[in-house]
Amino acid sequence: MLKPSFLFKCLLIGMLSAPFFCASPSAGSTAGEIADAEHVSAETGAAAESAQSEAGGPAAESADAESGIPAETETSAAENAPAEANDRTDAAEAQPSETEPAVPVKAIAPRLVWESSFPGPISWISSGSGTVAAASEFNSAACVYDLASGNILWAKKMPFIAANAPIYADGMTVFIHKNGSLSAYAASSGELKYDLLPFPYEKKAQEKNQDLIESGDRRQRAIQKAKAKAEERRLYQLSVKEKFSSRKPISRGSAASCGPYIVHASDSGLLTVCKDSGKSLNWYRLPLNSGLYRGIASTPAGVEYEKNYYLYIVSANGDLYTVNLEEPNEAGFQSIGGSKYEFRLPVAVRGFNLYLSSADGTVFCFDIKALRLRDKYEEFTPKPIWQWSANSGRIYQTDSQHDFLNKLCFDSLSRRLFVITDNKLHALSARFGKPLWTYARAGFRPVCSAVYWRGHVITAAEDSRLYFFDAETGAEEMTFELPGLPTAELLVAENKLLMGIKDKILCLNLLSE
Repeated sequence: MLKPSFLFKCLLIGMLSAPFFCASPSAGSTAGEIADAEHVSAETGAAAESAQSEAGGPAAESADAESGIPAETETSAAENAPAEANDRTDAAEAQPSETEPAVPVKAIAPRLVWESSFPGPISWISSGSGTVAAASEFNSAACVYDLASGNILWAKKMPFIAANAPIYADGMTVFIHKNGSLSAYAASSGELKYDLLPFPYEKKAQEKNQDLIESGDRRQRAIQKAKAKAEERRLYQLSVKEKFSSRKPISRGSAASCGPYIVHASDSGLLTVCKDSGKSLNWYRLPLNSGLYRGIASTPAGVEYEKNYYLYIVSANGDLYTVNLEEPNEAGFQSIGGSKYEFRLPVAVRGFNLYLSSADGTVFCFDIKALRLRDKYEEFTPKPIWQWSANSGRIYQTDSQHDFLNKLCFDSLSRRLFVITDNKLHALSARFGKPLWTYARAGFRPVCSAVYWRGHVITAAEDSRLYFFDAETGAEEMTFELPGLPTAELLVAENKLLMGIKDKILCLNLLSE
């Protein structure tokens, strides 16, 4: 029989330790109620900081490290849904919600709304701010059209030929040229906002010296002059490396907009970082894997998290770079596949997942916020999650502009991704990489990547027809005859389908009247 003194000590210890175990929504809550209360707190965002610490705290991280499951710091209702959903919705991703339900097939009736000419074959089209921008890789022409009417708002002959599709940022249409220069125009008026030449070292050094504040404080003036000298020395060393580089500072991908930054990378690994509408400009060089490096042909992607901006760039041979735009000199990289794959398509970021598609139809998924305790990965360094390959051999399928077809396409909530390779349309779970369905038949030869629109996947084929597929099942729903083969990627904007066919830009309204 236990002594009364021992029972008294146990009771006293329990009373003293009780406050430490009552830090929960209610003193009498069960474990399930506490978990539900924490989930509701994370969902509503009323206690975002506490939810983040719970998701990425030491206890959760060590448990994840032991189990081998990638740590996740953001939760959502889709993540806590049953397993058959197969997919995740990241709360931080600015993706359209399910406010627009899937359009029934009988409501789809493509019809031509407007058609406008372009001075040359159209290679790229982009849309933003109620306008449509078109550019060509064969001449330096640029045209911007009104999305509703198709009227030409402005047309210019740019100083250089465009390298890839223009982007929209801060009400501007930004073009990257093949020589690495950049031109930014007002989207609606075409007014030139700024023009950036490729790496003007002498001009940059002169601007740095002019920015010195001439104050009466000798110490501050000396510090600023020392910083200017150090920056001048860094830019000079960078110019020497560029001069003797085996690769020319040309651009093959589009620029990326990340917060206040507009960034693009040249083939030689030179990173141009522009901020504050062209007023703040600098250059940095990526840490190249000199033995295997084959240039940069893809478009980078950025992510913003707690006022920090991270940029992800992949080289043609599979070197994946992580750049903190607040400290671009400290860029890290990792190799993907030991240079067995070729990457020329844009980097895709959905929430805290990063996706890459190689030329042979292999899709890679990374977690870019895998803060863990027991491995070498640091915060925002991509950690592999899954890899999927459609082909056992190396199959390169190209469209009419010699760009690889397997550009990734996502549904509105980033639950599913769609990719075309080897004349097949594949649907995968974006979270797990699980194949959902595949469409293939004799005579189906796509000529451009797929696009998603309100429950449907659309692509064009060599028979000059548009194909519509059910995004859930992959069933072919309908086709629509085109006046020719698209020479640019399809683009969906406000229930309209935009495409470039030779020297014409066409706008189709997808909904029936």
